[in-house]
Amino acid sequence: MKRKQYPFRHTANILNEVDGDAFEQFEFDTVNGKIGIIEVERSALRKPSLIFDRLLAKNVNISATADVPKEVLEEILSHPQLRLLRAAHTGWREGFRAFVAPTVTIVGRQRKTRIVPPHFGAASAFITVPRGSLEEWQRTVANPCCKHSSIASVALSAGFAAMLLKLVGHSSFGFNLHGPSKVGKSLCLLAASSISGAGRESGLSNWGDTSAAIEELAPRLADTLLPLNEVHLIRGAESGYYGVIKNAIYVLGEGRERRRHSASSFAKRDESLFACIFFSTAEHSFDYYAKCAGAARDDGELARCADISALMPGFETVVDQYPSGIDQTVWRDFAERLLSGIRQGCEHNHGVAMQPFVQYIMGDIEGRREEVMRYMNVFMSKLDNANLNAVWHHQAKNFAMVFAGGCMAVNAKILKLDKKRLLKILLRLFWQAHGNHAETRPSVEAAKRTLNDKLRSARIVDQRIAAPDRHDGFFTSDGARRKYTVKTAVFRRWFAKDRRVVASVLSWLHHENLLVISSSLKTGVSPLEDRTVRWPDNQPLRSWVFYDPTQT
Repeated sequence: MKRKQYPFRHTANILNEVDGDAFEQFEFDTVNGKIGIIEVERSALRKPSLIFDRLLAKNVNISATADVPKEVLEEILSHPQLRLLRAAHTGWREGFRAFVAPTVTIVGRQRKTRIVPPHFGAASAFITVPRGSLEEWQRTVANPCCKHSSIASVALSAGFAAMLLKLVGHSSFGFNLHGPSKVGKSLCLLAASSISGAGRESGLSNWGDTSAAIEELAPRLADTLLPLNEVHLIRGAESGYYGVIKNAIYVLGEGRERRRHSASSFAKRDESLFACIFFSTAEHSFDYYAKCAGAARDDGELARCADISALMPGFETVVDQYPSGIDQTVWRDFAERLLSGIRQGCEHNHGVAMQPFVQYIMGDIEGRREEVMRYMNVFMSKLDNANLNAVWHHQAKNFAMVFAGGCMAVNAKILKLDKKRLLKILLRLFWQAHGNHAETRPSVEAAKRTLNDKLRSARIVDQRIAAPDRHDGFFTSDGARRKYTVKTAVFRRWFAKDRRVVASVLSWLHHENLLVISSSLKTGVSPLEDRTVRWPDNQPLRSWVFYDPTQT
């Protein structure tokens, strides 16, 4: 007859990579039939009675006696079944043959590892055990995000890109998603965080945590997305926010665990380096908070973190793609129901997309690395003639990394996302970030002056005499205002075909409610897109339509 297993077992010796301290792990059966686990410092083995007292407090299924039972004493002093290494942080290990997730270590098929996830200490409140299934996560979270929200698609892509940083040697970077309250910023952050674990917005790390807490959490979440929700949770006046923001960007962008115990035998190993993508939400841009502090963002900070708008032009929430035939008057109601459904989806299904994605990468490390580089090159090739300075070239590579993340998630059959559309979205966000930054605004102001000059040229005429073969555009009168229609090719030529300036001028026109949006605009198409316009001779031409900017 098989001998019944004793309800107390010495399962492992665990060496802590952070400081070199050793722990002993014990597993035990509880009175109510569950399995419990305790860990004690190795030095505690000299005091078995204290370990027994702790077991009793944890409801171990062993009778309470005055002395430590012989079987318990023997088990405490026995050699453990396993010898494990507790990782200092999550991320890739063993030459990309293992990946330490927040709650489990992922390995390839038919492989074993002695590395276990780290202790998160005070940051453990942000670590969630996986729940649900990949299929349900895709149905309730990923698919709705990709189908209906450009910004949520970017956030999800960033979540997967974070697991590719070390694969191509890319350093940490981040984004600040800014916009009005109640438009879905935190929901986008939650959706991206649900890839690796978070299921509720209350489980997202936020700017209210101290700088020390952020510095402690970041290394523990290497090769994953680090959420930093709600800048307004920073303590103190708004004028003091920027100091906290700037310090956090440099700490995270540096990618080195400076708090590693100096006495640790691991302190000088490569594992003290980490990379992550940090994603912030705020009501304003980081440029704005710098201005509140009487400062300006420096190049090193700007290269590490870009501002991106939560709202695509013309939309009131992060939802910017709607079912065909839906009336624009009910867009807000549709968006609120959609975002509520995604929020519920995250709560019931989270932490289930990381493992299949990591195992897809493990399947062919060199091949996957080449794929990532190829996608990054596709993005960068679109900027070949942009004449970017070193800061914005570095920032462009960060956007390229996000593009690669989304594409690789598609290849892994996790996201249903149109790669060409993702490329277009990211390019638009990049140019908007570039055009809205304080350093580049003077060129935009110059472009506005150029626009006003060109609109007064002889090639812009009254609609009644306009001819496409002789004129660049025409104007009509709409009450007291003049409305212009200008050929797309001509409009771009006015600004030397510089896409940065064109995007910035169009964004400005839209912001001032001067850009005319077609009532038949296709679902999900940005109002900044040009459209086909019938000229006076009924010839269809791609054009932009807007009101006279000098009459505002």
